[in-house]
Amino acid sequence: MTSVYERALGEDFEHLHPRLRERYGFDSTDRMICVGTGRMERIDNNALARPVLTVLAPRDLPFPETGQDIPLTIRTYAVENRSREEIVFRRSFDVRDDSPRRFDARMSYDPGRECIVDALGRGGRLVSELHPSITDGGGLYIGSGRQYVRTPAGTVRIPEPLRAEVGVYERYDEGAERFRIRV
Repeated sequence: MTSVYERALGEDFEHLHPRLRERYGFDSTDRMICVGTGRMERIDNNALARPVLTVLAPRDLPFPETGQDIPLTIRTYAVENRSREEIVFRRSFDVRDDSPRRFDARMSYDPGRECIVDALGRGGRLVSELHPSITDGGGLYIGSGRQYVRTPAGTVRIPEPLRAEVGVYERYDEGAERFRIRV
């Protein structure tokens, strides 16, 4: 097996910082789980999006709460699902007193689209194409592309004016010996 991100990045995968290669280079045959803990300096959202986020949150999708210095735990592991390699991200944010909010994702590489397909939340009904690339210093940038909603009647493409534009920058900070992520 080859990891999802290694397939998506091809030869560029070798240009990632060694700690990022470790974090994104494992597959289901490695039988491992990566657990990271940290703090989100700030979580914001657009007031116009809050009603939609309120509806999405119970399905482990983005949530309406905002705040600063929020504890975060992320568990990452790889699985084989119907002969397809997937990497699973289970994120937990302590933004509420009664229980944490989760934001889950299952990612696989789609060679036909030449991108990572990110099935978000419980059930994976919200889908986004992801396009990773290497940044200076061996960091990773992940940009969103087309987005879809899976319905019982089929897959519906979300029109560009309504889709979320997402950019994730991740790097390894040698001095602090920590991963730094900006979304």
